[in-house]
Amino acid sequence: MRRKLLKWVGLSLPLVLLLGWLFLGVFKDREFGKTHLFVKHHPTLKFSFYAPLGESDRTLNELNPEQSHEEAMFREYVEDRGGARRSITLW
Repeated sequence: MRRKLLKWVGLSLPLVLLLGWLFLGVFKDREFGKTHLFVKHHPTLKFSFYAPLGESDRTLNELNPEQSHEEAMFREYVEDRGGARRSITLW
């Protein structure tokens, strides 16, 4: 009985961790910099999101390609698709 339970836990734990990684994420608040845990609108391997623009007056054209992509991901997952509404503040 104990071996069966250990086998079940051993098989299900990696699956739960993988699903958590795919469907959960953290983001830094654009204005205050607080860290939030949120539920993504669809799975992705990206776990941590931040907004390179923050609250500045810069535009997307002023960012390098990597920062521009990061800003687009932040907008899609956190702002446009409701990730901020499905979040809790961590610290």
